[in-house]
Amino acid sequence: MKLVIPEHVQWSEDDGKMVLLDCKANRYYAVSQSAAIFLKEIQRNGDMERVVQYVSERYQEPLQKVNQDMGVFIKELYQRGLLIQK
Repeated sequence: MKLVIPEHVQWSEDDGKMVLLDCKANRYYAVSQSAAIFLKEIQRNGDMERVVQYVSERYQEPLQKVNQDMGVFIKELYQRGLLIQK
């Protein structure tokens, strides 16, 4: 599955903290450090499996747990229009 952050979603990062701006809805969202890393990898790569593998290795967490956690996160992003699938 190819994931894409839509053009109407901008982000700002400072000291490892990321804020997303939905320019369509004029809403800000603060995300955790691990979520920020996930989103940067999505932007760079777009491949869910590779991104989950990367996050799993980086945080030394079981692949299944990361896949489950990121699945919940992705669902929330889809519902808010902050991530699309291509």
